[in-house]
Amino acid sequence: GVQTCALPISAWISVGVEPFGVPDGVVASPGGPERLLDFLDLQLARREWGMSSDPVWCVEQDRFAPGREREMEAIFTVSNGSLGLRGALELGLPGSEADLYLAGVYDAKAPVLPYSEAEFLAPARNSGAFAELVSLPFPLRLKARVDGRPLELREGREHHASRKLDLRAAILQSGQEFPFEGGTLGLCSRRLASAADARLILHELEIRAEGRALELELEFGVDFSDFHLRHPHLLLVHPAGEAPWSTRGHDGLSELVLAETRHSQFLVGLAARTCVDGVGAGGRGWSGRINPGVAVRIRRVVAVASSRDAGF
Repeated sequence: GVQTCALPISAWISVGVEPFGVPDGVVASPGGPERLLDFLDLQLARREWGMSSDPVWCVEQDRFAPGREREMEAIFTVSNGSLGLRGALELGLPGSEADLYLAGVYDAKAPVLPYSEAEFLAPARNSGAFAELVSLPFPLRLKARVDGRPLELREGREHHASRKLDLRAAILQSGQEFPFEGGTLGLCSRRLASAADARLILHELEIRAEGRALELELEFGVDFSDFHLRHPHLLLVHPAGEAPWSTRGHDGLSELVLAETRHSQFLVGLAARTCVDGVGAGGRGWSGRINPGVAVRIRRVVAVASSRDAGF
């Protein structure tokens, strides 16, 4: 056995076989050495990201509640005073309002949006080119296929989803777990809006298989399938014949999106760099096999700026 010095906030976990159950105050999490390594990895990740272990500073959602998703996205927003990113899950849910906002970027009213304020603001605010804060596309969106099948969060499915917002460090951590025949797939992500550089969003996604190997296909970045419906303030700006995320002439980027507001004529740019297991990824996707107990780590740095910023 190992003797430790108990602290008032200590948590006790057993990863071994406990045929007669665990003592009071001890959490059973069987799995042996591999589970112990999982806990150590988690602690290292928290240390690397500066996550707080003090529950006083943390807001948590530990239950999958798709009917409250818009409310949860608002509660788990991260912001740095210059940009704000709603706390939407990367995989997304039907009815999600996964949006990004930049301070000072306004446009004329778009009544088609569910949160447009045209009905209750003063008449003087209901018109003009600077009446409403512009919703920008969610840059952390993820689409995934496992063994050729779409990976989706749906009500009634057997999966787990959680969120934790560390108010001290301003870091949002979320996790989802999906059961498959013979195994599970776990997703853990962390994001923050940088205080050191107000234009940056830092994002890390860890994907881990347990039980058996899984074939995984990923696509990350802005979703353009219903862009004009979700973002009616914006007109995409890109060279003719090229995709709206084209990075031609910008080596090292995995995505570059330019748009202009329809009435106020602000230019907005979103650029991303992506690394998969420490290797730069030049495109918007990745595919490969994940073996049991081995994690794939995807890190993205997203920069967002507008023509209001010096040097844009």
